[in-house]
Amino acid sequence: MATLVDLAVGPVEPTALLTESGLSESKLTAAVSRLEDAGALDVLPSGQIVEARDSPDVRTAVADAVVIEEQRRTFDRSRLEMMRGYAETRECRRSFLLSYFGEPYEAPCGSCDNCDDGLSDAPPLGIPFAVGSRVAHGQWGVGVIQRYDEETVAVLFDDVGYKTLALDIVVERALLTQI
Repeated sequence: MATLVDLAVGPVEPTALLTESGLSESKLTAAVSRLEDAGALDVLPSGQIVEARDSPDVRTAVADAVVIEEQRRTFDRSRLEMMRGYAETRECRRSFLLSYFGEPYEAPCGSCDNCDDGLSDAPPLGIPFAVGSRVAHGQWGVGVIQRYDEETVAVLFDDVGYKTLALDIVVERALLTQI
């Protein structure tokens, strides 16, 4: 894709790229988006595609685009895991949902199915970081504390998405540091 745009003189119409590349429209759109994110291409307001100023060489751009796409997929998978967690939680659903959107809420709400059934407990005592606080992890980078369950803490990391960690191990090994 980047090579086709690089070889063109001036802006390229997406329909021309469809014809030349043989990709479906959705795959072409995804490829152009990732190459744009990698700094190789620019999409003009007209929809035409041009090589970006100071764009990296094609191999570097493609490698960067692959990394960006993998990060997006990892993040999307983590969001799916959070949805699954909501469906399977035995904790207060209101607290779970609000914390997903970055709003702290002290459970139990007394109104959701889990609270009505007596399944939801108060949040654990002695939590190391406030919900909504920024933390850093040695491998996953910077993130935000989303919620606590009885034995876990959920963190939304900027680069890798949601991770659910065992609270006792986080504390014992000092896996997270406040920023």
